[in-house]
Amino acid sequence: MNITILCGVPEIENSASHQFLKASVPDGVYFEELVDNPDDETIKHYQQLLLDADRFFLEFPLYWYQAPGIISDWCADIFTDAFIQKLKRQDDHKEFGVIISVGTPLSDYQKGGRQGFSLSEILTPFATIAHYFHFTYLTPFVLSQYMYMTDVERREKLVEYQQHLLLPRNASFTKRAHLIIDQIEAMGEEVIGDTPELLTMAVEDDLNKLDDLRQQIKWQEANE
Repeated sequence: MNITILCGVPEIENSASHQFLKASVPDGVYFEELVDNPDDETIKHYQQLLLDADRFFLEFPLYWYQAPGIISDWCADIFTDAFIQKLKRQDDHKEFGVIISVGTPLSDYQKGGRQGFSLSEILTPFATIAHYFHFTYLTPFVLSQYMYMTDVERREKLVEYQQHLLLPRNASFTKRAHLIIDQIEAMGEEVIGDTPELLTMAVEDDLNKLDDLRQQIKWQEANE
């Protein structure tokens, strides 16, 4: 699967949230930062990235309930009439999602919450783009209040982020568990301390228990 992230974060070098996300992109996922005022060659490059991608994401911080200007400019630049028709003619069914950061608690974004609207409502323009092109719209990935997260919470978010990028929609527990094992082994002691083997064994033990349970269910069904 060709997975692409196009990142529209102004001054990303000053954003701890998006530096964390950038560093967390797993192998096999293409990541590129958008540039301001792209020339014709760069616009064609962006269009080709979109044509080639099976799953693609736009990444940005949420500014005053909307994406920064570089994202809206990107949409205006690449979605020319000719390119829209070319994209619509593609037989591939693409998946599209957004990756955002917010500086307030997620609990604020709900009916009766401080913000008064859900993130799904605020991000409706992107769901509309997906609907227009018949893309599958993925659940938005949200990084909330990164600076207040503990080291443990950041490690958990890293795993969640990589699963969001790599796994199929509605992935099974088994697929998620195997990806966690791969991630634990890839991170190593410098990231998660001196217990990666114990963590891997714990996940594998859960998988074995799940397999045993499935076998018991099959046996019971066969004997009913």
